[in-house]
Order: sequence, then structure tokens, then C-alpha cells
Amino acid sequence: MGTETLLLIILSGIIALLVALFQYKYKAKYKGKWVLVFTFLRFLSVFAILLLLINPKFTQVSIYTEKPNLVVAVDNSNSIAYLKQDKNALSILNTLTEHPELKKEFDIDVFTFDDVIKTSDTNIFKSKASNIDKALRELSSIYKNKVAPVVLISDGNQTFGNDYSVSNKYTQPIHPIILGDTTTYTDLKIQQININKYAFLKNKFPIEAILVYQGNAPISTKFTINQGNSILYSKVVTFSKQENSTVISLTLPANSVGVKSFTAKLQALKSEKNTTNNSKNFAVEVIDQKTKIALVSDFSHPDLGALKKSIESNEQRAVEILNPIDFLNKKNDFQLVILYQPNNKFKEVYEVLNAENKNRFTIVGAKTQLSFVNNNSKVFNVAQTGQEEDFQAIFNLNFSPFLIEDINFEDFPPLKGPFGDISFTVPFQTLLGKSVLGISKNEPLLATLETNSRREAVLFGENIWQWRAQSFLNETSFNPFDDFIGKLTQYLASNQQKVG
Repeated sequence: MGTETLLLIILSGIIALLVALFQYKYKAKYKGKWVLVFTFLRFLSVFAILLLLINPKFTQVSIYTEKPNLVVAVDNSNSIAYLKQDKNALSILNTLTEHPELKKEFDIDVFTFDDVIKTSDTNIFKSKASNIDKALRELSSIYKNKVAPVVLISDGNQTFGNDYSVSNKYTQPIHPIILGDTTTYTDLKIQQININKYAFLKNKFPIEAILVYQGNAPISTKFTINQGNSILYSKVVTFSKQENSTVISLTLPANSVGVKSFTAKLQALKSEKNTTNNSKNFAVEVIDQKTKIALVSDFSHPDLGALKKSIESNEQRAVEILNPIDFLNKKNDFQLVILYQPNNKFKEVYEVLNAENKNRFTIVGAKTQLSFVNNNSKVFNVAQTGQEEDFQAIFNLNFSPFLIEDINFEDFPPLKGPFGDISFTVPFQTLLGKSVLGISKNEPLLATLETNSRREAVLFGENIWQWRAQSFLNETSFNPFDDFIGKLTQYLASNQQKVG
């Protein structure tokens, strides 16, 4: 309650008192013994009315001290036990959780992690996986609005996940306690092999090897690439304390079709203790041609670029974006045709596709000319209402034409498509269903069908570029979405029964 309100209350009391005295002392004709009682009651009634008009508000302020969190994250992987550091880890954990000064200053929360993070202080050190980066990112999310420094108890060995040592996504300070032997030994290792997953028959494919040396004395060793018992490449490499890394670039011929396995090796030093990182296996699939896909559209749209990038993430596929006229000049070059929001300019395109019974993928959106598509598709019909709607995706667990995983489709942004009933003239399978505001429409958003030895897919919505962007936000990678589009493309471009 402010000072102004308090002054008004005091003034109200004075006014109420003056009114009561004026009425019962100055003007009153009756001077009996009840005058004081009536005066007091009049004072109370007038004061109460004035108090209601002022409507004072009372605010209660409570002050308390909230201790910051101290988060202890313990690596639960079996490498801790292998290094005979399990008892040491538990001892450190017990020291932290029972330390009187820490308990006084912090609320101590204990987590264990392997490939997932758990709210537990029970460690058996038997897990075969360790994802330090994921654990630290999840802890940053849990305590994003709090002061919560993290004490990380680990041997630093991560089996998978992003490189935690260079990440800038952790919002809390990290204080590592490293378990095991931290002595630095002389070591050679193949840091990374960079290759293309696919190569074309009778061509040469590039290989890039990143080699790293840890030590003080100058040394020389031999780097080789083997295929079975045959040495395909050999080179002597030298290192020193100052020049402790090198990159070797080479090419090898692709002489036959199939998956070819290779082993890159660095000859071990006599004093080297760890030789497991001196070799790396890798493979290249040799194919005899690319799958060529035409993406036909009469106008520009972000979906076109997203689909091209997604499909071409597999290097054995090539996408060419064409208008309907240009497609007709190259109609025999493609194994699959994607029709993006067709209109009456696609008339000859449909005539060619129907005459040659070509596989196709039709995408229907806000700019699609439905009357034209309904007359030319021959397999589906969309009621023309002149209205649009945003449709959320629902993954169909019973979809069977090819193997596919749910990549959290329901969390993706909605696609914009025409509002109207959809019907098919041939049997179809729903891969993704429609929902609006969480209510299922019992209609397909993405469907596949097979008719007359031809494969087709129909997507009843545009803005699929937002799905690729959301996939990256969710997973820090385009791979889940690209794999989904890749499997759909592989199914449509082939005539096999199943695609895994």
C-alpha cells in the first residue's frame, strides 16, 4: 500500500469523524446518553463507505534465499570399470554429495548417463555407450533458467555423438573430473577418412586421409590402403613435434560394380602403446549409373530447392528442375518425374507420362489447378471448394509398401493444401494422414499407389521445405528428413517389391 493511499485513508477517517460530530453534536436536537453511540456508528458507516471508494490494496512481500543447483553428471559406461576407476568415481561422487560446505551452498542433483541421461546416483558401469555431448545438452535444457554449474565425472571416452570438446551449446559452466591415466604417450592415428559413398563404374574416386602424430621426436612411417591382401596405395610419411599432422589425397579406380571394402593403415611405432587407431575400414559402392529425376514446375518455390538438396544428398541421384516445355525436350532422360503443383501448362507432360506409363510423384498445393489435375491424373480427385487449410501429419504405423521410420512427423510444421474431400479410383496406401487442430481427418496427406506396373505418390500440401528445416532444428542434422525422402524416391524410381 502506497503513501498516497495511506493519506487518503487518514483523510477519510477525519471526514467521517467530522460528519458524525456535525450530525449528532452540532445539529442534533436529542442530547441523550446514546448520542456517543450513534456518533460512533455514523463515523464507522461513513468511514466504511469512503474506504470502499478508496479500495486500498495490500501487498505482501516475502524474501527468501534460493540456493543454486550443483549438477553432478557421472559417466555410466563400462570403460570406467575397464580403467579400474569405478571405485574412484563412486568415491568422488560421495565426497561431492556429502561435503558439508557444498550441501550448505548448493542443492546437489546427481545424474548418470550413457546413451541417455537418468536422475539416479546408482552406477554399475556396464553400459556399452556414452554420449557426453547429449548429456550436457540435456542438462543445459533442464536448467536453462537456473544457475547450475555441472561437475562432469568421466574418462572422456565418447562412443557416439557430436564432439563435446568444441560445442558452444552448453549454457552452464562445465567442471570436468577426468578419470584414468592422463599421461600422454607417443601415438599415431588415422583421424579421419573422407570419401564419397558412391563411385561410378570406370571412373576414379577420391580419398582423403587425415593423419595425426602425438609425440616429440621426429619419426617416419608408412601409410597404406589395402583391399583384402592387395596393397593399392603406399606412401612414406614423416612427422615431428611441430609438423604433427598431414593430409593425403589420392584416387583409386572403380573397376567393378558393388560394395568395395578397404582398410587404411599406419605402420605402428615400436614405442606405441595404442595401435587400434592406426587403421580404419571404409567402403565405397560402385554403381554403373545415376538415377535421374525431373522436378517439373511452372514457378519458383522454396520446396524445389529443398527437394533437390534432399534427394541429391544421395550421390547416386541427380535432380534437374525444369519447366514443362523443357521437360518435353528431355523426357527420355529420367526414371522418375516429380510434378510440382501442376496446371494446364502440364497438359503435354501428362500425355507423355500416361502414354509411357512413367512413375511420378505429384505435389498438390495452394497454386495447383485442381480441375486440370482431376481430369488428367486418372487416379485421384480433390473436391474443389476454393479454400485452403493447414494440415498436420500423422504417421501411419501400418504403412507397408516400403520400410520407413517415424521421424516425429507430428512435430513438423503444417503443410498448406486445398480444403476438400479426396478420393482415389485405385487402391492406395496412406503413409501420412491429415489432422487439423489435433483432430484426424481420416484422409491421406501423403499416399502411394501402384497401378498398371506404375508407381505413384501424391502429397496434398506445400511448404515441405519447412520440414527439412525443422528436422535440422530437432536433430542438428538434415539426415532424418533426407533419408525419408531418399526412401520414398528409391521406391518410386524402382520396380522392386520392398525398399529398406
